[in-house]
Amino acid sequence: MSARHTDRQSTLIVRTDAPIHDPAWSVSQVTLEDLVLACMDEPAPAHLRPVMEVKR
Repeated sequence: MSARHTDRQSTLIVRTDAPIHDPAWSVSQVTLEDLVLACMDEPAPAHLRPVMEVKR
């Protein structure tokens, strides 16, 4: 649903029914606020994005 990356870590919000077995990953429940913000960060489909152009 959401992905954020820095130089040191990546934070992903995913929906899965399967367990994550990789010990390098830290898994926790998300809050309602985290979920709402992840949905709001989702980019608009390409056909709905405003076209930006430079007029000279």
